Amino acid sequence: LPMQSLWMLLASLLFACTLTALLGCATQAPPPPMLSKGQQQEAIDHLKRFINQEMRKAQTQGLSVAIVSDQTIVWEQGFGWANSEKQLPANEQTLYRAGSISKLLTDLGALQLAALGQLNLDAPVRQVLPLFSPSAPDGKAYPITPRMLMTHHGGLPRDVLKGFMSRQPPPFSDVINQLNAIGADDIPMRSFSYSNAGISVLGAVMTQTTGQPFEPWMRQSVLLPLEMPDSVFETRPSTNEKMAQGYIQGQLATEPGLRDIPAGGLTSSVHDLSNFIRMVFADGRFKDKQILPAVWMKSMLTPQNTDVPLDAGFRVGLGWMLSSLSNDTPRGLG
Repeated sequence: LPMQSLWMLLASLLFACTLTALLGCATQAPPPPMLSKGQQQEAIDHLKRFINQEMRKAQTQGLSVAIVSDQTIVWEQGFGWANSEKQLPANEQTLYRAGSISKLLTDLGALQLAALGQLNLDAPVRQVLPLFSPSAPDGKAYPITPRMLMTHHGGLPRDVLKGFMSRQPPPFSDVINQLNAIGADDIPMRSFSYSNAGISVLGAVMTQTTGQPFEPWMRQSVLLPLEMPDSVFETRPSTNEKMAQGYIQGQLATEPGLRDIPAGGLTSSVHDLSNFIRMVFADGRFKDKQILPAVWMKSMLTPQNTDVPLDAGFRVGLGWMLSSLSNDTPRGLG
């Protein structure tokens, strides 16, 4: 594989796993032994051995991987079981809860609205949601913009735990009232502060702007144009027969419902998500469709926080971390 593709295996976030896979995902593979350019199959064989090794160590039930190089899915494969009781093996079509990868798709939808002139990224959110007015620690309710929400610089808390996960979670718009009650953690644009709640506020802005419920609008505007037919934003894990069964230490586990759908409610497969990455590589174009104008696609990968001293050189685009404490590989805000 070209070096860019190997690094983008990580950057693309095309790595989905069941609940017990989290520990396995945290272990980084050692570099393949002395592989040169063009030894694609050798690199894949090395990854297969490493993945199986780490799955055994972490007692992972199932896992799926895809590698994308430009517009080609170089390799996609499942390992272990999507459902061990039913003896259903994991494959590239197996559906998983995608977690914070959801934010990238939500941000893409917001940028579609911005490209159409329907959403101003730098106008205060309260112009769209007049009731949104959380106070900072100094007692002032500072203007917070969609751009701040997308780059996690709104000063909002990471989560609003009341109602975050439950059997019957409230609508994600409920976050607005709760944020007004508990307030912000900091003044906007002082520093990077990751916030699931902030992305739910962005989802509420999008819903108010489009006049449509978030989930079906995202399906029509983002998921279907990207040919992600099995992907869906939803409160609870999908009932689709392709959905992976969750496990904790080998025992069946059921994920509760999630309120913050825009921040973490995407269900998808590595095959579907590969199409999203193909669009990123093609400057917002997927096959014959321009999903997002190239200039807006470029903005996703352009640093937005160069004038924030407390970020200390950490760079973030619109939905993408462009650097980290350990390397300079772009990755989604997850």
